Amino acid sequence: KLEQLKEVYNFKEETFDKIKGELKVDTGLVKKVNINFSDITELKQHPYCRYENAKKIVDYRSLKGNYRSVNQLLEDSVIKAEVYFKLKPYLTVVQE
Repeated sequence: KLEQLKEVYNFKEETFDKIKGELKVDTGLVKKVNINFSDITELKQHPYCRYENAKKIVDYRSLKGNYRSVNQLLEDSVIKAEVYFKLKPYLTVVQE
């Protein structure tokens, strides 16, 4: 989302307001992490996924088996909703 620019350290709201009309987000360029095959190290590299959440995702998968969908993280309370909604666009479930 364009609003994520506001999370950049020292990025001013006024600057965002001036340039937002010129910006575009191409979601097709987002590299998604497959939660069925990623390990803690890969997951925690994402800025929205701290070690604790990466561990919860992997531990749950180890206990219950592969995820059927990314939504399962929220439905089964694997991670908090706040974290889930930030991470969701960057996650995928591919059964290989």
